[in-house]
Amino acid sequence: MRRLSPEMIGWFAGALAAAALAVSASGRAYGDEPVSLRADLRVAGGQITLGDLFDVADPAASAVVARAPEPGRRMSLDPDYVREVAARNDLAWANPGGLRRVTVTRASTTIPASEIEDAIRAAVEAEDGGAWAVRLSDSRVRHVPADIVPYAEVLELDRDPRTRRFTALISLSPDVEAERIDGRVEPAIEVPVLTRPISRDEIITAGDIDWRVMPEGRAPSNAVTDADQIIGFAARRSLRAGAPLRAYDLTRPAVVERGETVLVVFESAGIRLTARARAMADSAEGETARFVNLQSNRMIDAVVVGPGLARVGEAPASAHAGGRP
Repeated sequence: MRRLSPEMIGWFAGALAAAALAVSASGRAYGDEPVSLRADLRVAGGQITLGDLFDVADPAASAVVARAPEPGRRMSLDPDYVREVAARNDLAWANPGGLRRVTVTRASTTIPASEIEDAIRAAVEAEDGGAWAVRLSDSRVRHVPADIVPYAEVLELDRDPRTRRFTALISLSPDVEAERIDGRVEPAIEVPVLTRPISRDEIITAGDIDWRVMPEGRAPSNAVTDADQIIGFAARRSLRAGAPLRAYDLTRPAVVERGETVLVVFESAGIRLTARARAMADSAEGETARFVNLQSNRMIDAVVVGPGLARVGEAPASAHAGGRP
């Protein structure tokens, strides 16, 4: 093999440099334009394109790489395959991070099981009236394409009155195949529940109450069903959100505290007598409590009628026997 002399190398230097520049610029092994993967590999449609993977313009952006996964799911692509598809479209991706897989997520809109249960409940109530509780056998979240407005529509509903089981054909979108779903439907009652945890002695307000539909057989027999028997009452103990309340969970808030000095009043036939006394226990309005006279040191039972005030004799009409729900 003939060696090039220094003179010949110098003579061909310009040509060699031009050739090297051309090879460097063309980069035909991995395409022309250097590109990097997007930070968020998420697709909305049914196909994964180079434009979903790289920030590039058409026509390369429209080149299909693979079929997209189902809405809400992920799939992995071989980096060598991605690099090959990119190179065929004059894009250079060298996988500088050494990825072993390229994971792509299909964007979606979610439909919770509760929305499907509400649709089935409405269909049952339209047929039979009354209140019903519905529970799906499969309570997973459903996914539809991100560009679709979802809804739950009952196309078919078959019920077995004996077993209280049902099978329903549910449409979640005109563009998504209807799904057959089964579960259980039972007569129900609405009970008030707390929207947040309540601490002991905390007063419950109207804003703390929501309504929950639950099967009659699962509701406690002594559950409070009237919100008026909850609002304005105090918690006897710490109460958790979402659970039915029982009468013994609640008490009227104390308006007289133990050790507090109150005015005890006796009125009859135009006679009015008063005495100062000390409360022996925390007491709610309308509750009969025990007091000790500060002068005679004798004990007496009186009905608490307000803060710092108790009455001896017949309880007022507004007082509740026992004073507790």
